[in-house]
Amino acid sequence: MAAQIMEDRLMEKIRQKEGAVYSINCNADLDSYPSPFFNFTCIFDVNPDKIKIAAKEVDSEFDYWKEHAPTVEEINKVKEFNNSSFASKIYLIIKRKSNGIYI
Repeated sequence: MAAQIMEDRLMEKIRQKEGAVYSINCNADLDSYPSPFFNFTCIFDVNPDKIKIAAKEVDSEFDYWKEHAPTVEEINKVKEFNNSSFASKIYLIIKRKSNGIYI
């Protein structure tokens, strides 16, 4: 959920406002073994002329994240997307099974 929220924030800043990237993929990993570890990764293709702008915006957003938790609206948006995405996948599986093409 954290990665999806960060992705949305960065898409708004770096793609919509700056036009520096086409897409952004964020991933958050939390592990407890062998010791507590958290990794947050964002990958994106960037317009070569706007590398510094994109890097500055990513750093700025991570700094902002440290002080400001995701809003209720952001969390609800991700929940709604995940619920609708899950429902769509279930529908496709059922449809494939009923059509005899389920693999």
